[in-house]
Amino acid sequence: MEDGTEYTSVVDNPKGDWRNPVTQEDLEGKFIKLAMREIKDEEKVARIVDFVTGIHEVEDVSKLFALIG
Repeated sequence: MEDGTEYTSVVDNPKGDWRNPVTQEDLEGKFIKLAMREIKDEEKVARIVDFVTGIHEVEDVSKLFALIG
């Protein structure tokens, strides 16, 4: 502060720590927020999230590039 006072804080278990893991909803929310900055199409971003969420069932990941492009 201007008077020289310093404030500090400690986060014992930050998000992502094994005691406070990141959830699927956290990951999706962050992706959507960041993707919307570039893509600016909610439906397209939702399709990408759906595709990636089910990627373990996909035989051809090249379809993801078609969604992104």
